[in-house]
Amino acid sequence: GYARSRALTKVISLREEMDQANIVVDSYAASGVVEAYVMCGLLESAEKLIGEAGPYRGMASLQTYGSLMKGWSQRGDTDRVMKYLSMLKNNDMKPDSHIYNTAISCLLRTKALDRAVALMKDMQEDGVLPDVVTFSMLIKSFGGEGRMDRAAEVFKTMQEAGVMPDAATFNIMIDSYARNSD
Repeated sequence: GYARSRALTKVISLREEMDQANIVVDSYAASGVVEAYVMCGLLESAEKLIGEAGPYRGMASLQTYGSLMKGWSQRGDTDRVMKYLSMLKNNDMKPDSHIYNTAISCLLRTKALDRAVALMKDMQEDGVLPDVVTFSMLIKSFGGEGRMDRAAEVFKTMQEAGVMPDAATFNIMIDSYARNSD
């Protein structure tokens, strides 16, 4: 509530102060400003900063897109998340596992499990290896939907890919089996 609105006011005020002082903003600083806007819930304003008419156009980095994707993912806006993933690729930026995991997380949050699995395959085709987070998210989602056959299949695929399950992954499997026992 109040603390967030005070932070929001300060973030906007500081960005305006930077503009008035004619501070030269590089891509690192632009990314920080965009991330602050996202953290304050100003996703549309953050988008405008890097948009065609925005002061930071052409300065979007992998981190900038990642911040926007995370913000839209938290709101469950798969269209915008996938739009930014596509923009990354179109701008010759190579998405990393963090970027893919953000998109997969959004798809899972909106119950688009099959799209999430397909995106993991795209991830692999793009030369980015799924990590323990990727597999654990899928296992948790399939288990949460009562699809233990698919959860077990992902768990097995994880091990076959040489990704070692951690304690959290084992706990997800145990919890899923317990919740889905007859």
